Amino acid sequence: MRESKGRFKFYNANPRNLVRSADCVFRALALALDVSWEEALEQLTEVAIKVKDAPNSDRVIEEFLKKRGYQKEKQMRKADNTKYTTDEFCKKMNEGVYVIRVAKHVSVIKDGFIYDTWDCRYKTVGNYWKIK
Repeated sequence: MRESKGRFKFYNANPRNLVRSADCVFRALALALDVSWEEALEQLTEVAIKVKDAPNSDRVIEEFLKKRGYQKEKQMRKADNTKYTTDEFCKKMNEGVYVIRVAKHVSVIKDGFIYDTWDCRYKTVGNYWKIK
């Protein structure tokens, strides 16, 4: 098992415990929505078929969350207009559950901690959704 450090907690919902797979969306949404990895994959696949795109595409993620009543929030900026790293976002948004976009990746923050298979605390947070 990987090591948890600081605000990073190792988390892997993949049923085969694969770490190097392109399933970050399924892992993140499984934890954020309190469903299994398989349920997240099935639900995203249903949306993907309707919009004719891959289950882990931006368009499918956005439509999936929108249908469930979650509003996409724009990238947060600090007073000096600089962007938040994932670590800084965790400290600021330290209560609740958030699905976040970072470069080519989706992750989840729960009560100020990032849950993922790798430590992306140094990455810049893009758009995000407040789940709980």
